[in-house]
Amino acid sequence: MKYIIPTLLLFLVYFSGLSQNLPTNVRWFLHHINYEGIQFDNYYNSANIWIDFEFKENLTEFSGTGACEGFWGNYNLDNNLIRITSGSVTLAGCEGPAKFFEGIYFNIILEDFFFEVSGSGPNQILKLIDEDGNYAYYKKSKPEDKQLFNKDWYLIKIETGGEEIFVPPTDAPYINLSTTEHLAIYEPLFTGNDGCNTFDGVYDMYVENKNKLSILQLNSSNSNNCTTNYHELYNSMLSNTDTNTFNFELSSQGNTLTLTNSDGDRIVYGTERIISTETFNIKNIVKVYPNPVKDFLFLEFQHKNSISPTYTVRTLNGKLISKKKTLNFNQIDLKDLNSGVYFLQLSDERNATINTIKFVKK
Repeated sequence: MKYIIPTLLLFLVYFSGLSQNLPTNVRWFLHHINYEGIQFDNYYNSANIWIDFEFKENLTEFSGTGACEGFWGNYNLDNNLIRITSGSVTLAGCEGPAKFFEGIYFNIILEDFFFEVSGSGPNQILKLIDEDGNYAYYKKSKPEDKQLFNKDWYLIKIETGGEEIFVPPTDAPYINLSTTEHLAIYEPLFTGNDGCNTFDGVYDMYVENKNKLSILQLNSSNSNNCTTNYHELYNSMLSNTDTNTFNFELSSQGNTLTLTNSDGDRIVYGTERIISTETFNIKNIVKVYPNPVKDFLFLEFQHKNSISPTYTVRTLNGKLISKKKTLNFNQIDLKDLNSGVYFLQLSDERNATINTIKFVKK
């Protein structure tokens, strides 16, 4: 990872002469960084990254925080030129993504930079801009709490090949992107569960990949009793070295995480497990016979309900065999299906999975 840890803040701050005054005695909260034309939102330490310039009793001081380190010092004002006369940075140490974010942040603010102030009152905005046009964007208000790391993200669905594979409400596969580094290779760790097996590994973030992360290594436990129709697909998307560099995006006020690989396939997570009372009550009320099946598979619902399910048939690794069809007369014609083991996925009218059934075709 590219990262610069200065031991002393010694830099010049030149402000554009547009009759602007540097607002002092104000705490400015970092909202995002624009580096090499790419916006990096503050996913790393949320509202705890700030800077301020103070003027009191003829003493000019500055202070602030990065993702891990704090910094402070003194400056002199000479018309529109601010010269830092002394400064220091704490040496607490950063790991993983926080180190990545603080690296590009310090690359901007610990070099010569311009400032721009716009707006007024509580809506005032401060931009600190380096000579290459990279900038840090601040407001007086704190940013939304879009914490990406060190939390469980529960898998909602996988989108691949124009199809959506939803996770049943009773399952809880997840991923947790840690900021703690592996002791041997100094890359950040992640842990998770694919619906059957636990997994862990390491990932990387770096400037050349812009707003992306790469899965470097995935280690998974092995279970022979897995009946989900998504876990092998989920594992393969995370472990495929040709496509497992993901663009990441937080949306819905920080409650949805979307990873998009180079093929355009997406893995969508939420901060909470989504359990629908309606679909949960329908789970496990389907009898399927005969199993193994030769020609027709019959479904028997124990209770009448208003839902008219649709179904798809997939292989064990998630490959779509039969496109979504409406269930007619509670039977499915499988005469032309090759022998093997498959998953039958039933969905409601909202496209949410209500049951996944493993069956054998003779």
